[in-house]
Formats: sequence, structure tokens, C-alpha cells
Amino acid sequence: MRFFILTICMSVLLLFSALSYEISILIYFTVFFSIFPIILFIYNRSANIRRMYVSDIFFFLFIICGLLSALANSDMESLMNIVCMLTMYIGLSIIYNSFQTATLHVLAISICLSHLIILFLSFFMNRVVFNAFAGIYSNPNMMGLAMTLLAVVLLAGTIQYFQGVTKKVPIVVLVSLFFFVFYIILLTQSRTAAITVLFAIIMSMALLAIQNASSIRKVGALVSVLCVLSMTFIFSLSKIPILNEAVQKIVGKFQRKSADLSDGRMAIWQNIIKDSTLFGHGENYHVGQLDAHNTFIALLAEYGWLAVTFFLLFVAALLWNAFSFAKKRVKYTNMLQLLPFLILITYILLSMTEIIIYTTPIMIVLFVLSGNSFTHHKLALNSSNMNKT
Repeated sequence: MRFFILTICMSVLLLFSALSYEISILIYFTVFFSIFPIILFIYNRSANIRRMYVSDIFFFLFIICGLLSALANSDMESLMNIVCMLTMYIGLSIIYNSFQTATLHVLAISICLSHLIILFLSFFMNRVVFNAFAGIYSNPNMMGLAMTLLAVVLLAGTIQYFQGVTKKVPIVVLVSLFFFVFYIILLTQSRTAAITVLFAIIMSMALLAIQNASSIRKVGALVSVLCVLSMTFIFSLSKIPILNEAVQKIVGKFQRKSADLSDGRMAIWQNIIKDSTLFGHGENYHVGQLDAHNTFIALLAEYGWLAVTFFLLFVAALLWNAFSFAKKRVKYTNMLQLLPFLILITYILLSMTEIIIYTTPIMIVLFVLSGNSFTHHKLALNSSNMNKT
């Protein structure tokens, strides 16, 4: 029953978050729904607060520096943003992970449910902007970013079949859905989204090779699977003109902007770094100029060097623990072992070209994982060691 309630609540939260790009009032609903674990925790006396981790320390130091920055700049909007982030972190990272439910599976199912609804609504609206598929969004890049999160989850589910764990969903369904979602990403003509998914595939194959380094047969099988998938993709492009055209346009973007792949953003980043201070300039720093299109640079501009340093340490700590969890060959477990690492990689890559923070879906997922990858890493290793003895 608890699994069902948490899945439904998380699905609604992610759906509201994804729709808030176009319906701004849903931002308030997103913040409200992020405290649902706190409400459930109050009525569940058997649950205990999870232990604290190094990443929690870095995040709370980021919050403290953010509060000091908002006060130093007399910026009420920055203060509200940082308070909302703290509230969401307590609800989603600390309290949510205190229920000791299969968090990774709840998260994966919730992402699939919410984003498949987004995909269905997108086909219903069928919005096209600048000859690119935008779905329900006014910007095709937003559609590409939303589908990237779904593609990564489907990829992590597919990887389970090569780790010898229980197969609850047929591999044909997972692979078909993954290819379909990747084709949608190509139709959005989002360079960042397409590169992120391709990089996730490469990292998945690399981690599987690390896990099975002692077995030449399994490594050979992985290479063969990668070759077959690549040939299938190339063949489908030749048979579907609209996809071929979308790929050509993405390649054309790289060619047109080969002199400046950052599309002029590097100059903006340099100016922000040049003007940066210890406590930043507040939320209105970007008014009257182009947006940073970079999460970390935007945090630097708004909250300053102290806050962004601790936020980077927070992300780095999560990435290291997720990588340590992903590369281990853990038996006798049934979990999406690569999911935390793939989502962390996705978050970092998307953050380099977009502002991914506050109430965005992937930020919500990052908060949930921040209290999960460490716990699952230790539990998995302990489970493996117990079964070996």
C-alpha cells in the first residue's frame, strides 16, 4: 500500500513539475506536493529518519550561504527560492528516503507514468516550433529535456537484463520504448538532449564492461549488442525521412555554430565570472541581458562563490557515490543499479546548457536520489557479502 501511495504522489509531483514550464501556477503545487512525505511521515510512527551523509552537509552549507547571500543583497525572491529548495530537500531527500521503500523502483515508475502522460498530451497538441517538434511546450528544447529523463530511465531498465536480475518488463518493450523516445528527442532537434542520451548509452556500456571485465564472452556480447543497436538506428533513419531530416538539422546546427559551439554563451559566462562576488548579485542580475543557460553559472551570479562551491561539492559527492554503486558487480539484488549514476550524468550535462534547478523534474529526482544512492550502495554490498558467506 505504501509503495502505491508513494508512486502515485511522486507521479503527480513530477507531472506538475513538467507542466509548470507552460503553466506557471503549477510551480506552487509542485512545492506543495514535495512536502507530501513529511505529512505521511507524521502519521507513520514506525518510520525513522534516515542517517545523514556527506552530501547533506554540503547541501545545508549551500543553503546557509544562499540565505546569507539573499540577506546581503536584500533579495526577497532569492530568499524565497532558497527556502523552497530547503523545504523540497527535507521532504524529498530526507523524509522520503526514511520510509525504506524500494525508492529506485518508485522513482522509475513515477518518471515513466508522468512523462508518458506528457508524451501523450504532446501528440494530442502536436505543437511545432521552428520546424521542430515541441509537443506541449513553446520551446522544442524543453520537450527534448523532458524526454531525456524518460529515455535514461528506460535505458537503466534495459541494463537490468545484462545484470542477471529479475525481468519484470519484457526487453522488447523496454528497447522499443527507448528507441521511440529517442526518435522523439531527434524530432525536437535538441542537440543537448541527443548528446546526453548518446553519452548515457556509452557510459552504460562502459560500466557493464567494468562489471564483467573478467568475462570475455560477456564483454563480446555487449559489443555485439551495441553494434546491432547502432545498425538498427542507422537503418531506421534511412527508412524514415522525417527522422533523417531531423538528424541532418541537428548536424547542421553544429556545422553552423562550429566557430562558437556555446552559441555566444561563453561570453556571457565570462562576464558573469568577471562580475562574480562572494555573495552574488541576487535573482534580478540577469534582467536586461541574455540568460546564462547554465545552472552553475546562474547560481554563481545569484548566490556567489560560497554557495556555488558547496553546491558543486554536493553534486560531486552524489556522482562519486553513484559511480561507486554502479561499477560494483552486486549479485542477489533486484534494483536499477545504474539509474542513480545515469541521472547524475544527465543532470550535469543538461545543466551545462540550461538552468536546471528549483522545481524542474530532474532536480526533484536528484533530491530523491541524494538520500538513496548511498543507502542502496551500502545495502547492496552488505547483501552481497552476506550471501557469499
